[in-house]
Amino acid sequence: MSSGMKSKIYNILYKIRIFEGDKVRIARKYILCLVIFLCFSTVGCGREGQETYEVILTGDSLSECEWQYEENPEGIVENIRNEFIDSENGGDETKYSFVFSGKNKGETELIFSYINELNEKTEKNVKIKLKVFENRKIIEKYIKKSDDTIEIIIK
Repeated sequence: MSSGMKSKIYNILYKIRIFEGDKVRIARKYILCLVIFLCFSTVGCGREGQETYEVILTGDSLSECEWQYEENPEGIVENIRNEFIDSENGGDETKYSFVFSGKNKGETELIFSYINELNEKTEKNVKIKLKVFENRKIIEKYIKKSDDTIEIIIK
């Protein structure tokens, strides 16, 4: 093969490689735009948060237990209302409502414990991690229950 033929083949292959490189760069830009769009569409709306965060836990009125909570670290949310709700149909089931508002920017974990008041033993617990933004809006990051039978309502 002559050197002129080799250089033509080399030039053609070189041009094809550059052309493919442009396709790769363009594809990367489209993928990046798609990823950014998906991030904003799935996470962006949830980041707005809510003014208050209410947790309703179910208990048994015949037991010596009641739901209590603690915050770790303290000062991120503020407990604005606790309410004990009797059963509507006269049964043994009671509900405990805890309402929080954002106080300071940061993350905190609320630990709800179903405690027997006689021996101060914890029967079950629920851990909820919250994030508060600068605008004091709250979003939930996760919920962990010690027992799958725990009935919990989040509003």
